[in-house]
Amino acid sequence: MKGKYSQFIQAAFFFMLCSILSIKVNAIEQIAGYKYELSEAFSVHHNDAASADILVVNSNAQITTLNFDQFGVFNKPMLINISHDSNIDTLVINANGIHIKNTVSVIGKPVDLVFLSQDNLIACEQCAFDNVGRVTFVNGTFVNGVINTKNDGKVLITNLNASGLQSLEIMADNIITTGVIDLNLRAERHPNKGFIQSDNGSYVIGAGGINLYSGRFSIRYSNLDMISSTNSNATYVPRGTFKAASIGIVSSKSVSIHSSTEFNTMSDALSTSTRQGEFYAPTEGIFIQIAEDEDATLDVYGKLYSDRIITTKTIGPATFHAGSRLIGQTVKSFSGKEVLNQGYVDADSIEVAANRFINTGTLNGSKINIETQGDVYNTFGGVIKAGTLNVDLANGIFINGSRNNKLNWPSSKQLIAPSVNINDLNHGPYSGYSTSGTTQSRLSAKIHANTIKIVAKAIENINPYHIDKPSGVDWSDGIRINTVQAEQVSLAAESKIELKASEYIRNTSAILRLNQQGLFHIDTPLLFNERYRLETTAYLISRYVFTSGQEGSRDTVEQGVGTSVSAYSPPGRIVSFGDLQIGSKSEPANRRRFVNAFSYVELFRNARFQKLDLESIGIILSEETNTQSIESFKYCTAHQGCGTQFMDTSVEGETLLSIHGNVYGINPSIASQSDLIQDNSDSLEQQIRTAAEEHFSQYVFYTDEYNYGGYHSLELINETTVQAMIYECNGIRYEDHGLVPTADCTYSQQTVPLSQIIEDPDFSNTGFTSTEIRDAAIAYARARQYVTTSEDSRCDPSALVTQYDCTAQNFEFIDLVIDEQTQEITISYKYEILIEKSCDQCSDKLFTRYYTKSLTISVTTLMAN
Repeated sequence: MKGKYSQFIQAAFFFMLCSILSIKVNAIEQIAGYKYELSEAFSVHHNDAASADILVVNSNAQITTLNFDQFGVFNKPMLINISHDSNIDTLVINANGIHIKNTVSVIGKPVDLVFLSQDNLIACEQCAFDNVGRVTFVNGTFVNGVINTKNDGKVLITNLNASGLQSLEIMADNIITTGVIDLNLRAERHPNKGFIQSDNGSYVIGAGGINLYSGRFSIRYSNLDMISSTNSNATYVPRGTFKAASIGIVSSKSVSIHSSTEFNTMSDALSTSTRQGEFYAPTEGIFIQIAEDEDATLDVYGKLYSDRIITTKTIGPATFHAGSRLIGQTVKSFSGKEVLNQGYVDADSIEVAANRFINTGTLNGSKINIETQGDVYNTFGGVIKAGTLNVDLANGIFINGSRNNKLNWPSSKQLIAPSVNINDLNHGPYSGYSTSGTTQSRLSAKIHANTIKIVAKAIENINPYHIDKPSGVDWSDGIRINTVQAEQVSLAAESKIELKASEYIRNTSAILRLNQQGLFHIDTPLLFNERYRLETTAYLISRYVFTSGQEGSRDTVEQGVGTSVSAYSPPGRIVSFGDLQIGSKSEPANRRRFVNAFSYVELFRNARFQKLDLESIGIILSEETNTQSIESFKYCTAHQGCGTQFMDTSVEGETLLSIHGNVYGINPSIASQSDLIQDNSDSLEQQIRTAAEEHFSQYVFYTDEYNYGGYHSLELINETTVQAMIYECNGIRYEDHGLVPTADCTYSQQTVPLSQIIEDPDFSNTGFTSTEIRDAAIAYARARQYVTTSEDSRCDPSALVTQYDCTAQNFEFIDLVIDEQTQEITISYKYEILIEKSCDQCSDKLFTRYYTKSLTISVTTLMAN
């Protein structure tokens, strides 16, 4: 018995051992690309003949975690089956290795998916998601609703499509993206208006948000609040094309957006949906933020496009490099250090707040606001075009242009107040500026707006163009200058300029101009209009001081002796077609100074000065000047009518202080007496004047405050020609996105031979009358309102899919200039291009661009046409 019992016990033990071993062997399941331990919470079903693998979820917890050793979706799509009445809101796939190369779809109740791994790499290549509210990739941990990214963990995304997904989140220390990541829907027009979803539709319906969290973070999953971050010396470089209603980057390291990268939230309409019983509407825009690291930088080389807003926030510096493009309704850039723009920014509203701002690219907006603690530069090719430009510097210098051709941007630019000593041989700030830095080839700087307001410690509008007298060249008959370089720095407004500087304002060989009737207001203790460089070997200088406290006085103060110029820069040019006001509401403690040093000031309306000493310094080099070149220079200066790239000029003729109106005190109620009345000699004899006034009276009319015309500045030139400035205002225009309506005025200088006033000879020796020439020029220009990709990249009728309709409109003829020697005519005109986006519900369906063009054609060819 004992032997049999012993055998029975041994057999039972062996059976139990085999059973235990059998259970242990069967506990690890390997099905297709899925390796996991058997669990009652889920099961994976695979059939070679089936079109998809199925993951059946049996758990019912609100946040359900399924643990895999390997989770690989390869040859077949994965269907996740969740009961419609399940309590699951978030399904976490936790695996040592996650690799998705196909489509993952949820059937039954839509839930949020979290792919979680602490392996070195999570990969999603050529992947797609369907019927999912939210997809999150995490290389790290997910405990008690908090995500912590893992050091050196990686997530790789290559070509992800999830049309209609509400949110895609990628959280890892290192994020690698290539190809296209697209959450948008496609649609076609519905016959009864609106859109109907279609996978092959030609319209884009913006959907969902792409959120990239690169670095070491602790993040609350439910609302994506950042709990903490760890700084890193590494750089995150997003690559590929991202398309969604919203795109965001939060990084604890530097961010460099590659030149091939495109963030695009533009669409024809936005998609709304419900998620877990709540209404969802995407917040459209692009949002980039670097967290808590003042050494981390933002570098944008690629393209950021949005129908709504583009925002960047950094503690360290932010740079938009050459080739980058930011186009949106609103663009905002905030930095604790500096913002440098070398690219192209186009938006209705542009806002910059930083310690310092530098622009060498293009800013184009209806409203541009710039606020800094330190300096602001628009330099080395920088262009700013705006309807309204507001610049507020708490303690910095505003520089339009550059002090020389060297790139040198110290943390704080040194104040160098202007001064002049007429007994010196060398004038201008040229020799006083540092020559350290990298040589730059582009020295232009242009600011043009409808209204401009700049508040700073000092304001410098400075053109470093200068030439030395070549050996063996006689400059006594004229100095050959490049008109393009002479005009390459300008600050101009259509209706209003307000400049306020606590230290000084200097206009150095540059253009400072108010183009229409309006207000030119300057508030500074020292206003200096000067040349960048003027050097003489011997000279005679006369200095006159006009004192506002003594009405009509002109006191000769000093004079020196000299004969010739050895180095030349063009004069500073201050021109105002509106009232000039120098002063403030509060009376200054000390007298203000306005110094016009060897430069050009022409005010076509009244001037109001408050406690001001006005000084004009001219240079005398010879007994006679070339009148024709003086008049050419005046026209080129005041009205931008330089017909050729080069022009001969003389220093003597370029110095001008001319006020066509009266000079008053700052208080408008004191209008009966002028502090200064300037009498200009009139060279027209009465008989000629009568005939000339009769001729130019054809341009005089008045309908209302926005529709009027006339002439001024009637002069006799060389006793053979009469000229006058013609102006015509027709309606209202909004210059360069202008928000303030102003009279739409054009100005042109008309020169008429005296013989034409008495007789009707050939116009400028062309064989035609002026009317015939003008009519032909208008017809020729009107036929050349070009609408091509050269004007705007959106105007491409040859594109396979045309998103924009571009139409030329509102043609306006500006003027014509005839070169009598070559018999060539230069025709200037302007027009608008209306760009209409092909969508019904866009907030920015219509967009208008403004263009001014000049064409040169021979008179023979023009009249033959």
